[in-house]
Amino acid sequence: MAKNKKIQDNPSYAKMREEMKGFSTLSNFIGLFGLGGKQWKEVKKQFPELKNQLEELSTTPDKFNEYYAQRGWVAHESINFDSMKKAVKFAESGKIEEGEEVLIDQYSPENMKFKIHWLKNEDAFEIRYDLILKAFDDYKEERYHSCVPLVLMLTDGAVNDITKSKGFFAEGTEVTAWDSIAGHSSGLNVLKDIFTVGRNKTSKEKISIPYRNGILHGRDLGYANKKVAAKAWAAMFAIRDWAVALRKNGKQPQEPESKSGFIDSLKGIVDTYKDYKEHKRKHKVIMQKIGDWKSRNMKLGEDFQANSISSELIFGSPEKCAIEFIEFWKKKNFGKMVSYLDHRSSHKENQGKLAGKIREQFSPFVLDSFELIEIKDESPAISEIIIRVNVIEDNYKKTKELPLRLIYENSEGSPIARGEEGYEWRIMDQNFWKLYG
Repeated sequence: MAKNKKIQDNPSYAKMREEMKGFSTLSNFIGLFGLGGKQWKEVKKQFPELKNQLEELSTTPDKFNEYYAQRGWVAHESINFDSMKKAVKFAESGKIEEGEEVLIDQYSPENMKFKIHWLKNEDAFEIRYDLILKAFDDYKEERYHSCVPLVLMLTDGAVNDITKSKGFFAEGTEVTAWDSIAGHSSGLNVLKDIFTVGRNKTSKEKISIPYRNGILHGRDLGYANKKVAAKAWAAMFAIRDWAVALRKNGKQPQEPESKSGFIDSLKGIVDTYKDYKEHKRKHKVIMQKIGDWKSRNMKLGEDFQANSISSELIFGSPEKCAIEFIEFWKKKNFGKMVSYLDHRSSHKENQGKLAGKIREQFSPFVLDSFELIEIKDESPAISEIIIRVNVIEDNYKKTKELPLRLIYENSEGSPIARGEEGYEWRIMDQNFWKLYG
């Protein structure tokens, strides 16, 4: 169980502070360690910035929870740090309502389009992913009356699967993890208590917190609004972050690492600086790409042709990936089709078993011909390619439309803005059933 009084006392932050504490002393002996010269001067010059950055990173989550936990928000690993920092600054200046607007915007459908797919990489959410997408569709269309209860129910069930005993809203559920932000004692456990507060009177008054009991028991009738929905989604993502931390770190403290010597400590500082600098550079590039991203608005007959084959399409494009997948279907190469599936669809089973599943899904339809009819870029990491297929099914010729959703991800299933090296387009299997419609 997470016993640190503050998030800033988490082992990962404490270790970095310990490495930095000896910086001044170690710098006096720098010549002995062979780490002098240009590299050392650069580290020494940037060290105050690195130290301030660590201070900000480690203390902001505590400040955030202090101001916003009672309002239904808690700090968690995947929350946008700049938005969290901005919300804290608003709260410190007495403008907490404006701070909440910043957070609501972070969980707007536009911003969530990119991160909703993170959920599918955790088993407890993967099995619920189709319903999560339906809830997200409701959210986009502002159908908060149906979105909010569904998100709350899915979150509750996911926690039940993760703990293998109790749901998120059950009495006695411990939602903690070692060295975690979301799983800190000031995080999800506090949020759970707020969401499950007793609501014993039927009311039409507009509420601003997703009170589980009041909503699901039909007492809080004024729940269908954007603020409540955003907080329900934020809680789901916090649960996802807790699940990741729990899987990696468990609930109990890990074996303490042996203390570093002077040289190792100094090298640790240099490595920390390098990692920080590289992370900052990559983050800036990625955020720039996301900010600059625009749909290509591809038009049939102008930007692509209905009879396009894969060799005619742009290398590294989602449409090329989709058409290659269809071409292997035409060749009945089901094993090759498996290699185009996304991480969520393919990481749990061996290739042979997956090929058998693909064969089972696609072999009832003999593909005669196909046409590329629409290319829709939905977000920096998601495109939908609609293909009209002419098939023979039970000796009858039929025409169907197959929408293939593609995600730009790495080998571990983490999505990113298209164009980043080390990532590829992969096909999500969620629409294959439409062949049977």
